[in-house]
Amino acid sequence: MESQPHATPTHSAEDSRRRELGAFLRSRRERLTPSATGIATGLRRRT
Repeated sequence: MESQPHATPTHSAEDSRRRELGAFLRSRRERLTPSATGIATGLRRRT
């Protein structure tokens, strides 16, 4: 008996949620300042 090939599902819903999460995390990072996280201001930081 030969099996039928499976149709690959679209990942649009998964991609959409991933983009939404990325946008959320970027917006939160943009709000942070070094001093708010306990890092001294004025020092050069490695990123």
